[in-house]
Amino acid sequence: MLAHRVAIALFFAAVGLRQADRAGTIAVGPNVQISRARAHDAHAESWIGIDPNDDRRMLACAMVNASSLRALSTSVFVSKNGGLDWDLSMTTDQFAQSGDPICTFGPDGTAYFAAGVLVEPPDYTQTFVYRSLDGGRTWSAPLRMPFVDREHLAFDDTAGPFQGLAYLHGTSRRRSLASDASASYGVSLLRSRDGFRTFEDMTSRDAVPPSIIFGMGNSVVTADGTLVLITGQVKDTTSRAQSRADWVQTPNAVLTALRSVDRGRTLEPASAVSEWYMARSGVIGTVNPHLAIDRSDGVFKDRLYAVWPDLRTGRLTINLSHSSDGGTRWSAPVVVDADVLVREHSHEGPDSVNPAVAVNNRGVVAVTWADRREHADNLGWHPRFAASLDGGDTFLPSVRLSAVGTTFGPADLSPLRVASDAEAARAAGADRAAISVRLEYFFYGEGDTTHIATDRAGRFHPTWIDNRTGVPQLWTAAVSVDGDVLRNGDRTLSDLADLSRDMRLETVEKSYDPATGTITLSVRVRNAGSSARDLPLTVRVISLTSQVGSTTVVSSDNGMTGPGAFWIFKKSAASRLSCGEATDARTLSFRLDQRKPVKTIDTSRQRSSRTIESSLRTFWRSQSSSCGCQAITSTSSIAIRYGV
Repeated sequence: MLAHRVAIALFFAAVGLRQADRAGTIAVGPNVQISRARAHDAHAESWIGIDPNDDRRMLACAMVNASSLRALSTSVFVSKNGGLDWDLSMTTDQFAQSGDPICTFGPDGTAYFAAGVLVEPPDYTQTFVYRSLDGGRTWSAPLRMPFVDREHLAFDDTAGPFQGLAYLHGTSRRRSLASDASASYGVSLLRSRDGFRTFEDMTSRDAVPPSIIFGMGNSVVTADGTLVLITGQVKDTTSRAQSRADWVQTPNAVLTALRSVDRGRTLEPASAVSEWYMARSGVIGTVNPHLAIDRSDGVFKDRLYAVWPDLRTGRLTINLSHSSDGGTRWSAPVVVDADVLVREHSHEGPDSVNPAVAVNNRGVVAVTWADRREHADNLGWHPRFAASLDGGDTFLPSVRLSAVGTTFGPADLSPLRVASDAEAARAAGADRAAISVRLEYFFYGEGDTTHIATDRAGRFHPTWIDNRTGVPQLWTAAVSVDGDVLRNGDRTLSDLADLSRDMRLETVEKSYDPATGTITLSVRVRNAGSSARDLPLTVRVISLTSQVGSTTVVSSDNGMTGPGAFWIFKKSAASRLSCGEATDARTLSFRLDQRKPVKTIDTSRQRSSRTIESSLRTFWRSQSSSCGCQAITSTSSIAIRYGV
């Protein structure tokens, strides 16, 4: 079956013509090895924090697989000079096992470190929270809390009524009345009034079986003191879907947002961020989403951004949605790593995994991920960084954070997981015990988390894992993004309202020139709303992706050839578009370069159709002299079909 897709996302807006290229540059500073003090131990699953009152004080933490330890542990590293040098601050090596590290600073400069700790085998696990008043040089005895899996910390640093509150949330598991084998999985939230010297009672929301909470994300606090967290919810754990071929057939999960508006006493019912084609496999990549908020005074102040890895196209892509109302409603997802030329069959990758998102003090949105476009085995990765200057609508071309990627060859260290069934064998009366040794797959995808911190100068400080030294180590770099943050990416578009629900896109003619690889569309805009709208309208390209080649715009009105390109739509001798009327048709052309041959593929391994399809996500924006409009987004599509 033919299953190649050309996807083009467009904005429609009322605007005058402007010839300009999209400005913006990304500069990556020198790579710094955070974990040099544990250079012989494999690292994964990282986090980073910066003191909001002193940029020189930084924390970083990660999971550790040390040859001298039977199980996984965690370490905290501290920098006193803004991330140029790092020292080992503390470890949890003394415990039976430890994982899920989080390290950050509170609003007053107190440093915090949290981890799940197995205190006594076989299963006495707690969540530990440590405090440091000197930037991580010394640490208090831990506050021992009920265990929640993949915990996260958040602090209310607003000037509102909940100022000073601290929150910890994660996944909880409770045994059912029926048996120990069955359980409900939910989200649990704990709060503290005194910076985790003590904590208050837990509040929870459980998934209704057969669904479970899976893929826990972090949380943020909005300007009015609302706590917002995101998590995945698998729809049906009884489903037999176990492979990539199954996961791309239909969304098997939902990315959800939960809010607490009452100091963490309760959690409101969840709202859907997006349907989620979740790849539930640590070998393919971790599933945890990531959340950030714009704390700047710019045009996107208080906007929330969620990123997650999604398999809906057949390969894992990094998707981003945003919310401008505190997490109740979310935009349609945008693919951040759309500058990837996919392989012959999308199920062969390249997959992008383990995303993180952050927003600096100018409103620049940054996304990082482990990128496999340069790795034929779809297992190694290079860390990449992309930035948006228009509130997550489009992204500058992504850049490598490191010239050296992570590879897995015969000479590379393979972290091992060792387990013994001696206790179980003895209890069963067996006359022998066994020790099992396997590769620790957790270290083949960076773990469940990575993070980006921002400093007061607007620089981004991401963490990532690479094995350039022969051992998976923790790294960072200071990244600067230059460019103006503007709504819709252009000053002439910045004051326009979104009228998505009122407009329709109509295709008049379509053609494809195989000699030049050019797709030509003749399209017009029809007003399907209840009010007349001012002209002209402008179509703005948001993203360009294709499975048959790289895609560029041909002859846009502003001369751009990628995201940010636009065309003006008018109607002869008219200044307004009445209800039911359509604009004059315009020609939109897109060229496919580096084209690959179209072949029949195994449809059991991914979704497909007997078409070459062009899906256009359309965002319609217009000004009206008769009424104001809220920012609303809708989705429509057209398909261009060629012979099989």
